[in-house]
Amino acid sequence: STVWPHADMVSLLGEEEVESFNKKRIKHLIKINAIWPCGTKPKSGFWKGGDWGVERRIAPKDFSWSMQYSIYGDKVAFMSSEDELFGFVVASSEFASLMRTQFKALWKISK
Repeated sequence: STVWPHADMVSLLGEEEVESFNKKRIKHLIKINAIWPCGTKPKSGFWKGGDWGVERRIAPKDFSWSMQYSIYGDKVAFMSSEDELFGFVVASSEFASLMRTQFKALWKISK
C-alpha cells in the first residue's frame, strides 16, 4: 500500500529510477494499491514496463500532499519531496498496523 504523489516522486527520483522499481516489483510479483492526491489524474500504462498488479485511487477533494509513504510487512517507508529531501523507514509492527488502518480508511473514501 502506498500514498503516492506521482509527479513529485518522478521529479525527485527520475523516470528511470521509477521504471526500474516497477520492473523489480513485477519480477517479484508485488502488487500495489496506490492513493494519489486530489487533482492528479491516474492513467493506465504510465510505466513503460506495464501496470501489472496496480490499483490506483484518487483521494477526495482537498486531500493533497507532496511526500510518499509505503507500507510493507512490519515497515513503513517515508520519502519527502524535493523541497526537503529526506527519507526514513520505521520498522514496527504496531506502527505499520496503525498506518495500514489509516490507509484503509483513506482507500475507502477515495475513488
